[in-house]
Amino acid sequence: MNEINLKITDREGKLHNILVPTDMSMNLMEVIRSYEVVNEGEIGTCGGMAMCASCQCYIKSNHPPAHYSPQLS
Repeated sequence: MNEINLKITDREGKLHNILVPTDMSMNLMEVIRSYEVVNEGEIGTCGGMAMCASCQCYIKSNHPPAHYSPQLS
Protein backbone atom coordinates (compact mmCIF):
# COMPACT_ATOMS: atom_id res chain seq x y z
CA MET A 1 0.00 0.00 0.00
CA ASN A 2 1.34 3.43 -0.97
CA GLU A 3 0.89 6.36 1.38
CA ILE A 4 1.33 10.10 1.16
CA ASN A 5 2.23 12.41 4.05
CA LEU A 6 -0.02 15.47 4.33
CA LYS A 7 0.70 18.44 6.57
CA ILE A 8 -2.56 20.25 7.23
CA THR A 9 -2.81 23.46 9.23
CA ASP A 10 -6.30 23.92 10.65
CA ARG A 11 -8.09 27.22 11.15
CA GLU A 12 -6.68 27.55 14.68
CA GLY A 13 -3.13 27.20 13.34
CA LYS A 14 -2.55 23.67 14.65
CA LEU A 15 -0.44 21.47 12.34
CA HIS A 16 -1.70 17.95 11.65
CA ASN A 17 0.73 15.45 10.10
CA ILE A 18 -1.26 12.57 8.67
CA LEU A 19 -0.27 9.57 6.61
CA VAL A 20 -2.95 8.81 4.02
CA PRO A 21 -3.23 5.67 1.88
CA THR A 22 -3.37 6.45 -1.84
CA ASP A 23 -5.46 3.44 -2.77
CA MET A 24 -8.71 4.62 -1.15
CA SER A 25 -9.72 7.19 -3.83
CA MET A 26 -10.54 9.90 -1.28
CA ASN A 27 -10.52 13.59 -2.14
CA LEU A 28 -8.92 16.09 0.25
CA MET A 29 -12.23 16.95 1.93
CA GLU A 30 -12.88 13.27 2.68
CA VAL A 31 -9.36 12.89 4.10
CA ILE A 32 -9.81 15.90 6.39
CA ARG A 33 -13.15 14.53 7.61
CA SER A 34 -11.89 10.95 8.03
CA TYR A 35 -8.90 12.02 10.11
CA GLU A 36 -11.09 14.42 12.14
CA VAL A 37 -8.93 17.47 11.41
CA VAL A 38 -12.03 19.69 11.75
CA ASN A 39 -15.30 19.42 13.62
CA GLU A 40 -18.27 17.76 11.93
CA GLY A 41 -20.22 20.18 9.73
CA GLU A 42 -17.43 22.76 9.37
CA ILE A 43 -16.40 21.77 5.85
CA GLY A 44 -17.69 20.02 2.78
CA THR A 45 -21.20 21.31 2.44
CA CYS A 46 -20.83 20.72 -1.31
CA GLY A 47 -19.61 17.14 -0.84
CA GLY A 48 -16.05 17.83 -1.97
CA MET A 49 -16.88 19.28 -5.39
CA ALA A 50 -14.96 22.56 -4.77
CA MET A 51 -18.10 24.65 -5.09
CA CYS A 52 -18.89 26.02 -1.61
CA ALA A 53 -15.43 27.19 -0.44
CA SER A 54 -16.07 25.95 3.10
CA CYS A 55 -12.79 23.99 3.01
CA GLN A 56 -10.65 26.95 1.95
CA CYS A 57 -7.62 24.85 0.98
CA TYR A 58 -4.33 26.46 0.08
CA ILE A 59 -1.78 24.07 -1.40
CA LYS A 60 1.91 24.63 -0.63
CA SER A 61 4.37 22.49 -2.56
CA ASN A 62 7.85 22.65 -4.00
CA HIS A 63 6.79 20.36 -6.82
CA PRO A 64 5.59 21.83 -10.13
CA PRO A 65 2.17 20.64 -11.33
CA ALA A 66 2.20 17.49 -13.49
CA HIS A 67 1.25 19.56 -16.56
CA TYR A 68 4.03 22.14 -15.94
CA SER A 69 6.27 22.95 -18.88
CA PRO A 70 9.24 25.32 -18.49
CA GLN A 71 8.84 26.28 -22.16
CA LEU A 72 5.44 27.83 -21.40
CA SER A 73 6.76 29.96 -18.52
